[in-house]
Amino acid sequence: MDSRKPTIAVIDDSPTICKILTEIFRRQGYQVNCFFHPYNALQAFFPPAETVLPDVVCVDIELPYMDGLQLIKRIRGKCSERKIDRHIPIIIVISRRDGPIDRMKAFLAGADDYLAKPFPPHQALDLIEKYLPSSQTN
Repeated sequence: MDSRKPTIAVIDDSPTICKILTEIFRRQGYQVNCFFHPYNALQAFFPPAETVLPDVVCVDIELPYMDGLQLIKRIRGKCSERKIDRHIPIIIVISRRDGPIDRMKAFLAGADDYLAKPFPPHQALDLIEKYLPSSQTN
């Protein structure tokens, strides 16, 4: 049985959101990597030699240089390019935009679920754990 801690990547240009989510997830025993810039996340997930994918990715829609929807498409595209047969279990789009059109755009871009800001901590944790295999949750 794999004893490694599940890894959650948080991609948000807000240090406050990164700090809050890191605290929530680490308390439950998860490894958390925060990225303030979408290109840094792509470089970390897809270095030249190998692919290093997290178990769950939380993405803000409003990011500098590349919005979260574009980032989701890039992650999905790179997984396809590299013939990665496992689906990153979830990309959760976190945003202040909570209308039905925004949700539809997120799902069309490849998001598996949606969490709107502001959110209670337990809601973020419940959503993450919904997508982790039961053998990985505490």
